[in-house]
Amino acid sequence: MKSLQTTIVAIATSLLIVCTSFSAGRPDAGATRPATKAPYYYWYLASDNSYQGYCPVTSEEAALENMYGVFVDNNPSGGTLLAGGYFLKGYPHSIPASVNLYGHF
Repeated sequence: MKSLQTTIVAIATSLLIVCTSFSAGRPDAGATRPATKAPYYYWYLASDNSYQGYCPVTSEEAALENMYGVFVDNNPSGGTLLAGGYFLKGYPHSIPASVNLYGHF
């Protein structure tokens, strides 16, 4: 009789360990996630609405910094509007610019 009780306790303990070792909770904190791709925009200069290209914000900032020789970002305070980034290509623009880039002279 005693060996039957010991066997039942051993089986119950084994099941408890096996069932709790698998988790459907949150993923491992150390796991890496795939990098997200930056959105691309159609860029037009603010001065004459000429088409500049199709690229992410960081690439257009670098191009405008090389073109004008000033610091460029998307902060309007104290800056001059240099370019607008649109999701849709074409002129006249059917939507407002999604991103505006300003030069700080």
